[in-house]
Amino acid sequence: MNSFENCCCCDGHANNCVICGKPLIYSTETVMRECAICHRVLPSDAVCEDGHFVCDDCHAGGGAAVIAHLAHKLLAPPLRQVDFTLYGSFAKTYHGHGTDRALLGGILGFTPDDLCIRDSFRIANERGLTFSFTPNEVETDLHPNTVDIRMENAAGQVMTVRGESLGGGKVRIVGINGVHVDFSGEYAAVIAIHQDKPGVVAHITRVLSDHNVNIAFMRLFREGRGDTAYSIIESDGTLPEGIPALLRTNPHIRDVMIVQP
Repeated sequence: MNSFENCCCCDGHANNCVICGKPLIYSTETVMRECAICHRVLPSDAVCEDGHFVCDDCHAGGGAAVIAHLAHKLLAPPLRQVDFTLYGSFAKTYHGHGTDRALLGGILGFTPDDLCIRDSFRIANERGLTFSFTPNEVETDLHPNTVDIRMENAAGQVMTVRGESLGGGKVRIVGINGVHVDFSGEYAAVIAIHQDKPGVVAHITRVLSDHNVNIAFMRLFREGRGDTAYSIIESDGTLPEGIPALLRTNPHIRDVMIVQP
């Protein structure tokens, strides 16, 4: 991770802005500036020629690690292949700013504050995990810190997850297998993949109610009428064991994932 506090660059890459690529201007005075990505106001002694300031959280690996850590909970281990496609600022800064190590560390199951992240490349190789990083600077209509993660496990199952780093360590998962979803990972969550059929949602809520699960948020996303749907239920309490098996008793539910914060 970088050792510079709230500047546009790190690890010897202190010459150009990650937003526009123009040179940075350093000052002897520290002033409060708004991050061009997450819009938090933080102290800084550097901006680029166009006045851009990017905070540490937006070009370092905090949010990236959270996204990958959430993604690794969605597919049964062990993982054998993971491919990261990076957009916006992630595409420009992933190598040298620690974002690549953070993403890989999260996929390995490390939390953002785990020191093992700094050795994530070595650990991934030791575990036999094949990985790649591909910057995509062609698609520009996405959130500035967006990553697509394609995972394949030893059983040959494949899942894709799209996440956005919002700054300050906050993230949003906005896609699973190409279907738009929306959850933050801040709450315990049940994610059920099922056919869009009558009675499925009622079955899910009944099982949760029978086990005293308090629903904070519930959303349903689907590919189309009658097609694959994703029900995401977030709770402000810990989810009890055994929920996935009970939910799978409905023949239209194909898979259930539990994400504990």
